[in-house]
Amino acid sequence: MRYFLYLITLAITSTISFSQIYWEPIIEVAPSTFNNKNPTIVLNGSDNPVISWGNGASLFVSTWDGASFTTPISANGPINGVLIGNNYGPEITSHGDTIFGIFKETPASSGNIYVVRSIDGGLTFDPPVQVDNIGSDLSEFVHIKTDDSGNPITSFNRFDSNWGNPRWVVSKSNDFGLTFEPPVVASGWSGGGNVVCECCPADIAVKGQTALLAYRDNLSNIRDNWIGISNDGGNSFTTGMDVDQTGWMIMSCPTTGPSIEIVGDTLYSAFMSAATGTSLIYYSKASISSATGIASEELTGYFQGLANQNYPKISIDSGKGVIVWQQSGSGNIQTVLSLSEDISGGFPSIYDTVVPQYSANPDVVMKGNEIHVVWRDYSEGTVKYRKGIISGVGLTELQENSKKKVIKITDLSGREVEFNFQKPLILFYEDGTSERIMRIKE
Repeated sequence: MRYFLYLITLAITSTISFSQIYWEPIIEVAPSTFNNKNPTIVLNGSDNPVISWGNGASLFVSTWDGASFTTPISANGPINGVLIGNNYGPEITSHGDTIFGIFKETPASSGNIYVVRSIDGGLTFDPPVQVDNIGSDLSEFVHIKTDDSGNPITSFNRFDSNWGNPRWVVSKSNDFGLTFEPPVVASGWSGGGNVVCECCPADIAVKGQTALLAYRDNLSNIRDNWIGISNDGGNSFTTGMDVDQTGWMIMSCPTTGPSIEIVGDTLYSAFMSAATGTSLIYYSKASISSATGIASEELTGYFQGLANQNYPKISIDSGKGVIVWQQSGSGNIQTVLSLSEDISGGFPSIYDTVVPQYSANPDVVMKGNEIHVVWRDYSEGTVKYRKGIISGVGLTELQENSKKKVIKITDLSGREVEFNFQKPLILFYEDGTSERIMRIKE
């Protein structure tokens, strides 16, 4: 499904362009023999995709070599046993050609958390380094990103020795993954008596000295998504904010968490909530410096035929952003994606279907005009990948054929607004004419 601009003899004097996504053929990354779950994707220093996933024994990694994906390698070294589920498990992150992987050793009751490092773009990995030196406490659910210098910063869910008192902690490295600092608590900002949602994944984002941990909270079974905020690069977390505010009350763990990106002083979050009775994808845009949460918005809202939405991932680059998620309806589970061509204006409610059926637990990364999506084909048990290219549909030729000047822009209800290519608009010209523009499905 693609979207393009519909015009009624539109001509304006300023340069405006619109885009659509052209999807290349689907590529199989790994066959079902690898028992694939929870794929994640990053780009290496050559902007080639590096894809990871796990099974009960290994963290697997495969890299695009320019023509195909390499034969998957096991990156967990001598550690035999990797904790994995459909929506949680090992992850990777990148800083140029340095790739870090993180995994939790099995069994969960006694296994440790380890980080592995590749300095050749994901082709080979160094031996594992333990992260969670926490005595008799227990750990689960691992995540990893890098700071601006390329040092890895990790998070995991820490429990007391009886699996009580779940809280999110962060442990960073100052020597590029050779050792890790003692973990510091990053959660606990919603009020007295709160804990975290004990089986929901989290996410990390780091820019400069700002380090953020996004997690699903649990305050008397109100399970909003919260942000722990560090202003010293992850050494300490001193405040937090609610970026969800849907007030979803659920007595059991929903096993789904948020995804975040930082742009300047703005935090963009994507997550699922079923506060309305239907599992829907939401996003929010909040100021980090003010540490003031903001009410989230439904991305598409409910529409006819929708059963549920879940497992969103967000990626932002060069002023553009995408959110990819899993969507169910009419007996199919799809991977779909929303593209924002100007992230400051938020995300449109329209979406593109990346994979029409049998796809689950997607992940996404974008760079420039390229979108890279990976997912698990649950009918085949395979990992699959697809690349999308954002291609502009310019209005330059139309503009050159007209000298009319726009004097006012309104939405369809007549309210005067700024130009936003993601919404239907009416343009008013100085000669007294007006025209409507909108984007429709192909």
